[in-house]
Amino acid sequence: MNRRQRGFSLLELIIVLAIIAIITMIAIPNVRHIHMQAQETSALKSIDTMRTALQAYEASYGTFPKQQSDLGPPSGGTPSKSGADLLDAVMAPPGGAPAQKDGYLIRYTAGPTDDAGNVLTFTVTADPAAINVSGVKRYFTDQNNTIRYTMDGSPATALSPPIR
Repeated sequence: MNRRQRGFSLLELIIVLAIIAIITMIAIPNVRHIHMQAQETSALKSIDTMRTALQAYEASYGTFPKQQSDLGPPSGGTPSKSGADLLDAVMAPPGGAPAQKDGYLIRYTAGPTDDAGNVLTFTVTADPAAINVSGVKRYFTDQNNTIRYTMDGSPATALSPPIR
């Protein structure tokens, strides 16, 4: 029997498929972890952007905004207290809803007001839309400009450890 063999044997194909499956099982968890880290980094950047907008708002109007949408695009064209045009509509959605960006919910909450109605303090939180899928870390900042976080699933607060 001096026949020429053409192609691959079934055993060779099974071995190649097994090697590909092993490589895939090793790579997929790493890709998910890297994706989650990217979303957490994006949440930090979003908090930083919101802090900058809040400082600019306070410098312009002498108060912090009453709701997150006040930082967004104005409805009438010119910036005002109810539409300062400091953030886009993604970060300052209309109607007081939290922003949804890169797997995180970014929520601004106004603090107490003085007798003139000026908002004196605020908090900004960023929480994963799906814990352990879009992120593990939960973030918090306030008018003191320190970003804090938790990794145990509990909400981040002013008492959480600082990032920077």
